[in-house]
Amino acid sequence: MALDFAKDMNLSRRAMKAELLDAETELKLAYAWRDQRDEAALHRLINAYMRLAISMAAKFKRYGAPMNDLIQEAGVGLMKAADKFDPDRGVRFST
Repeated sequence: MALDFAKDMNLSRRAMKAELLDAETELKLAYAWRDQRDEAALHRLINAYMRLAISMAAKFKRYGAPMNDLIQEAGVGLMKAADKFDPDRGVRFST
């Protein structure tokens, strides 16, 4: 149990240190992923929003699921969202 908590804290710390993206950078990354399948752009986009995903995953902790599992599922959700995101719609990735 203590080991899981340490992993959770490490993931959370890394997410908190990730850079926040301005709208212009986010748009460039979204286009790079959509048009060229640039994995570096996807990685940067996902890392920037992992803090939001962890925050949302933490709300489900009360149902008894391990936090590591919730964080992993949140990461998968971010990847699916990035795949479906259309930068031409004029909205931010997190909305």
